[in-house]
Amino acid sequence: MELYKNFTGITYTPGVKHLAEEKGAYWLIDAIGSHVAANPDFRKQCRKDESFERMQLWILKENGGNVQLIAVSDIGDEEKNPPVSQEIGYSDFDFDETGEYKLYCAANWDGERMFYTILKPSEY
Repeated sequence: MELYKNFTGITYTPGVKHLAEEKGAYWLIDAIGSHVAANPDFRKQCRKDESFERMQLWILKENGGNVQLIAVSDIGDEEKNPPVSQEIGYSDFDFDETGEYKLYCAANWDGERMFYTILKPSEY
């Protein structure tokens, strides 16, 4: 599968590329990539939870007039204190009737280093 690379070093699949183009949401790839690359809370959670380090579920949710981006290690943790959370003041992201959109971010190994790839649930 062809992967695309973001300036943060995170890679993403053709399905995520299509999503970003269709919804004007390259900012979503940037946001996830910035957490993975440089957020100390993300790193802290990875040290505490090996399953979180291997794969996260990233959920973009409508939250009143704002949007919230959270990452959890599994869907059952959504309503608890999420390990990574970001309020996004404005977004024109076109949500469906559920008011949320989900992506996975999985750790990969290329033989020399670990890197992360964002993928749609249908690509998992």
